[in-house]
Amino acid sequence: MIQRIQSFYLLLVALLMATVIFMPLTSFNTIDASYEFLPYGVVSMGIPSKMVLQTWPLAALAALSAILSFLAIFMYKKRTLQMKCCTFVQLLIFAFYIVFFSFWWLIQKDFQIANPTLDAALTMPIVALILCYIARRKIKQDEMLVRSADRIR
Repeated sequence: MIQRIQSFYLLLVALLMATVIFMPLTSFNTIDASYEFLPYGVVSMGIPSKMVLQTWPLAALAALSAILSFLAIFMYKKRTLQMKCCTFVQLLIFAFYIVFFSFWWLIQKDFQIANPTLDAALTMPIVALILCYIARRKIKQDEMLVRSADRIR
């Protein structure tokens, strides 16, 4: 059923990962200008803002995890597939952080960063990861309940 609590958790995961795509992850200053690190690229904050570095893999990972967690809501009749989908979403969120820190390392190496600030959008995937874990546990509990009911018959 779609009314299960894990469906709500998966919907929250989808919403969190979808909003991460449009929010800045960090902002930093260099000697020349100030920049924002968005999931699709590093953008200068000046009046003619221009993209300095494209980071499309971050946006792709966030979008894919949002889409898969939303699709997992409707897999309620196939609970094992739903659990695998949750596990895959968790792996995508881990990959999001790995790619983010590799781009961050690349940026720190190329630019001389003076004042980096981490934004709240960087914590959203962590919350989504925890919610996805809880949803997976609830799906597993449902599967165990169904199997125990089948065993009684």
